Amino acid sequence: MTFDNLEEAEKFYKNYGKVGGFDIRNSTIYYGKDRELIGKSYVRSKEGVLKSKSLEIRRCGTIRTNSKALIRLKLDKNIGIWSVYKFVEEHNHTITSPSRTHFLRGNREVTSAKKTLIKQFGEVNIPTNKQMAFFENSSGGFHRIGCIETDVRNYERDLREERRGHDAQMILDHFKSEQEKNPSFYYVYEVDEEKRLTHCFWADGIARMNYQHFGNVVSFDATHNTNQYGLVFVPFVGVNHHWQSVFLGCGLIPNEEAKSFVWLFNKWIEAMGHPPSGIITDQCLGICKAIETVFLEIRHGFCIWHILDKVPEKLGKWAYRTEFMKSFKENIWDSETTSSFEENWVSILKKNELETHDWLNDIYEIHEKWAPVYHKPYFWAGMSSSQRSEGMNALLKIHVSRKNSLHDFVTIFQRVLARQREGELKEDHCTVEKKPNLKTLWSMEKQMAQIYTKKIFYIFQDEVQPSLMYNIELVKENERESTFQLNFCGHDERLRHIRYYKTTKMVRCSCLMFEFKGIPCRHILAYLKITNHSELPEQYILRRWCRNIRKRVVRRDGNIIRDNATINFASRFSELNCLANEMVEEGLSSNDAYELMREMMMDAINKVQRLKLINDEEIGQDVEAQCSNAECSQDIVHEPSQARTKERPKGKRLKPLREIRKCRPRKCKLCGK
Repeated sequence: MTFDNLEEAEKFYKNYGKVGGFDIRNSTIYYGKDRELIGKSYVRSKEGVLKSKSLEIRRCGTIRTNSKALIRLKLDKNIGIWSVYKFVEEHNHTITSPSRTHFLRGNREVTSAKKTLIKQFGEVNIPTNKQMAFFENSSGGFHRIGCIETDVRNYERDLREERRGHDAQMILDHFKSEQEKNPSFYYVYEVDEEKRLTHCFWADGIARMNYQHFGNVVSFDATHNTNQYGLVFVPFVGVNHHWQSVFLGCGLIPNEEAKSFVWLFNKWIEAMGHPPSGIITDQCLGICKAIETVFLEIRHGFCIWHILDKVPEKLGKWAYRTEFMKSFKENIWDSETTSSFEENWVSILKKNELETHDWLNDIYEIHEKWAPVYHKPYFWAGMSSSQRSEGMNALLKIHVSRKNSLHDFVTIFQRVLARQREGELKEDHCTVEKKPNLKTLWSMEKQMAQIYTKKIFYIFQDEVQPSLMYNIELVKENERESTFQLNFCGHDERLRHIRYYKTTKMVRCSCLMFEFKGIPCRHILAYLKITNHSELPEQYILRRWCRNIRKRVVRRDGNIIRDNATINFASRFSELNCLANEMVEEGLSSNDAYELMREMMMDAINKVQRLKLINDEEIGQDVEAQCSNAECSQDIVHEPSQARTKERPKGKRLKPLREIRKCRPRKCKLCGK
């Protein structure tokens, strides 16, 4: 037989062995006088004998039987053809049965398509055994997969080894690539003296656009155990026009000290252009100090959920006394004025002899930052806790773990972000396509159904219906304002008072819902109904709740901030996969269709392989040119050191698995080896 090249000969002998029940490997290579390749031999994997020293170390057995079977090829220089010079078929071993040939090493290969899938599975933390189940299902059996689970695990190990020492540089290269695709992508980082990554902040174009629309109130909370270095992940979260949580930028910091948060806040404001009007956090001392340093004129609120969650722990038996807890919670949630809250607080503590309770006195000293009555006069988009940040962190932790590298974490985070933004797109679609059912004949309800998004309109609609059941009575009037009292017909409800300011033509209600949420309450709507308003005045319509909020062009430093519109590798893979499935389905319809499809697909594969060889040569030349520059390695950022946070006590370092194995090698209980 003759072959055009060695690759064709090797492929033929490998297929011959697969049918015959054995696998092959490379053997002797022959060179001529001018060091040019003139011959090569391929032998069976059972050729030769393993050395005695190797036999003492390895306990998994050997496959070597000193088989003499081989094929040897030589080059005819005149015509450039490789011909079979020697062929030995005799063997001294049993032939592998067809049902077991897929276990032979020469018949196993993790193809490039499978490598892509394995990377994608790893990015969403799908375990290896589940990956093999998918391959088995899609291939039609384990013998058709082309590799075994060990090969997949070895490839995953190789991926980890490739990234070791380059993890930080990989995410920075990724951020740089995103910035080249979209100049609105912003990222900044900081390194220590050893050029190890310590701080990092990034925000894409959509996050920066969202901040301009919805960044007046922000929830901020840190989360742990998202990467193998212990870096703290800190997202900025806001509320969009669908009452959904949205990311407004995020960062990684080494600890929860004030200086780390100061760096993060400064970079965040640098990216967004201006600070928010209000921010909600927990009682972390580092965050509080950083906010006082960076944000001089900002409303800072503490998460009320974190405070009330400590009640059973701090109050003990008092937390289970119904009468005390009822009055305690009513004072927190139902107080209308700051003076009534303070008076009732003192009264409740005195009645239950808790005036000297340390924790109650401590939280009372900071009550202006967490009590709802102090927040209601200002716009907070309905937020009184950092629950939105907690919810986003919980969603993220479903997909990440402390074993993730930084590159894997950023990739998973982008997938979670894409899923969250897909939910917003779905709400946009529902708002445009589905008209809400009206419950009254008031033209104002119809007007706001066309202005508000679906979710905000339903909140507004819940206020419209009860507004028709109020009686209004003028209590006091002067040149500047008029005060009215509202009574709800048919039910005992707390009296509400509204004030109409004649100069600004604004109505202010004692419930302060409009000030706190930005949506008119039923009491304001009752006044507008009685004063014959057929439409809601513009001063009561916040643009952030309108469905057309995103039509406004957002600029930063004179440049238009654009969203992300890129076609990545995964989308190309998905498109080709769909086309391949369609071709398979059509090819199975008849024998002629099968032959035609097979011929077309083989032709396409050959063309792509030739194109790949040309590209590999060009890439090799580029790499050589880059490596020739000695200065290219000076700016490489190294992976961060293991961070120490409040989640992990000092002195207890998380040791890598390879270090644990080195300290405690595994031994057999029977022989001790």
